[in-house]
Amino acid sequence: FEDDDLFGLTNCYIDLVNDRAKDHDTVDVKYRIHIIDSNTYHFMGPDYDYDVMHDEQLTHAQSIFAQATADKDYIGMAFFHIPLYEYQDAYDQFLASDKSATSGQGEYREGVLYGYENNGSYQMLRSANIPAFFCGHDHINDYAGEFCGIQLCYASNIGYDTYHNEALMGG
Repeated sequence: FEDDDLFGLTNCYIDLVNDRAKDHDTVDVKYRIHIIDSNTYHFMGPDYDYDVMHDEQLTHAQSIFAQATADKDYIGMAFFHIPLYEYQDAYDQFLASDKSATSGQGEYREGVLYGYENNGSYQMLRSANIPAFFCGHDHINDYAGEFCGIQLCYASNIGYDTYHNEALMGG
């Protein structure tokens, strides 16, 4: 990948294209999948908390959008490990609102264990034409909902040798 020197192990994107574009000289990107390493731990002396996406990773996602071809009508999706603060905000809003006015489905089975600071990741990714976020840090949460126009989704039961909910295995 062009930017292997970014913080983290994997920071890349994959374009899913329409191979039946009218003009064969251009690429018709339908979906852009961003894979962003939200890292693991942030050490503060002997103590630690969960890490966050770093500024250079977020700037990279924005520059990918800025450098895109004139056709920026693709749907962007971001996949990362540790949820953003807004996952908790969305759930709190859901609890406080008329449930029929808030979209969402699935089950909230444990707290949202987000990173050590709210560094603006949500807004930066949103400005990079990414309306859907997927994470999996909290292994038995299994829900998705819309928050301020962005789909926030959990993918349950991912990872090797992790805690999980047996009832969710296989689906």
